[in-house]
Amino acid sequence: MNVLRFEVKKLWLFTLFWSIGLVFGLLLYMAFFPTMAADPSAMNAILENFPGEFLSFFGLDSALPFNTILGYYALTISFIMGAIAIHASYLGLSILSIEERELTADFLMTRPISRQSLFIQKLGAACFHLGVVYIVINISSILSVMLFRSGQSVDYTKLLTFTTSLLFFQLFFLSLGILVSLVIPKFDNVVSYAMGIGFGLFIISSFGDMLSIDIVSYFTAYGYFNPNEVLVNGLSIISMLLNTLWIVITIGIAFKLYLTRNIHTV
Repeated sequence: MNVLRFEVKKLWLFTLFWSIGLVFGLLLYMAFFPTMAADPSAMNAILENFPGEFLSFFGLDSALPFNTILGYYALTISFIMGAIAIHASYLGLSILSIEERELTADFLMTRPISRQSLFIQKLGAACFHLGVVYIVINISSILSVMLFRSGQSVDYTKLLTFTTSLLFFQLFFLSLGILVSLVIPKFDNVVSYAMGIGFGLFIISSFGDMLSIDIVSYFTAYGYFNPNEVLVNGLSIISMLLNTLWIVITIGIAFKLYLTRNIHTV
């Protein structure tokens, strides 16, 4: 378990700063809701001037009005999810590739530890950091809705259903990041790849919503866990199954690739 403990300690500050940033962003956006809720007609008048495609791109849905606390939360968290996806992608991209990038693979490969154990311990460390962010986002989501709901009633069951699903959303990007790190022979800038995955799939999903191309939603976790969809209709069993299948397959392929990978040493 030495590798797991080492990776948990090494990434602790990274996860701490991301958690603080996510909480700050969520609370900052949610703090504007009382002002908007005080004059909902003004906000509705503004939104009526935008075409439906534009509103769909940004996740606005008439089934969950923007002037309700859950509607406003759905819009806010849809942007925060981009940052959550980047964090999970970064963990996936870096956790197995860091020794090759920092030219320290010689030390690791000469230790009396199998590659199977290395993979499992590093995956466990990444899941630990994922869990920390997951708990932080869950608590801050509930607190922000309670603090800024402006007297509106809240269906906390729906809110908890959505926040629970965020763990599966994170695992999608973690597994994708791990797979990409093993498919690409060598890369130096992990941040740019993580941002490409996080923002790239967000834009693809948003264009799918804007153009009403439903099939696009089956290829990204943004489609599986669309905030408006989950907060109105609950979790889709098909989406959960597809997401779980994706995670199992990508982790399985990554495990096989890591066992046979020609790890570059100095």
